[in-house]
Amino acid sequence: MFFNKRPWEKDLDTQCYVIGSAIVKVATGEMPADFLDFTIENHIVAIRGCYDEARAEGTEDKFGKSVRRFVKRGVDVTGSHAKVSSYAVRETIEAVSDRVVRACISGSSSASADSAPSQSSALESTLTELDRDWFLRWADGMSERKGKAALFAALEVDSEQEALEQLWIKAILIIDHDCRDYVQKYLDGQALSRYADYFTSDEATPWGLISVVCGLNQGSLDEWRTFIVDDMKGKLGRFADIMVDPSIVD
Repeated sequence: MFFNKRPWEKDLDTQCYVIGSAIVKVATGEMPADFLDFTIENHIVAIRGCYDEARAEGTEDKFGKSVRRFVKRGVDVTGSHAKVSSYAVRETIEAVSDRVVRACISGSSSASADSAPSQSSALESTLTELDRDWFLRWADGMSERKGKAALFAALEVDSEQEALEQLWIKAILIIDHDCRDYVQKYLDGQALSRYADYFTSDEATPWGLISVVCGLNQGSLDEWRTFIVDDMKGKLGRFADIMVDPSIVD
């Protein structure tokens, strides 16, 4: 219910509803394709404010799912009159939601699916044990402990692929919450810029983001990598425990 939403969720719902409506208008041909880009640009500052509020209260792990849900609601409501279902434009909803989330976290409204990681960030990445296989085991562990149906319900998805996509977004949010601060506090502005370059790219993944962060401090690589990996394993493990049993935070 609306009255149970956090303040930032209420504003986010309003902003994302408009974006969902724009998806319908483009899908029906009522508006040209660039109308969707224009709408996102016009609302991204307000949505970024919602993310900042969520981050301040420690609920940013819910942000990605909320963006997707509210954009979908805008499509469902306005599409019901135009005979456009959210299922028919589901790929657009996913792409737009992911773009909005990345843009909010990076602080740049120009984050797009065509972005690519810079050569410097790619060259300075350092492989860690938190690779793709580790994250797949992390996701599988939640599914086994909570049950696939219950996990799908918690993530508000209908398939394993959608579940993985939502978990990757959540993992990136968790990593960004602390790692961005670590880079800002302990490294220079160029390191932060390289971090942002990778984060806003279409190739960004949770394991890739950790690798990039680890590679940014070449001066004390081993100590830095150990610190980042241990810290992220703890934070991601805590998130998994909460996903399986939300009551542990009560």
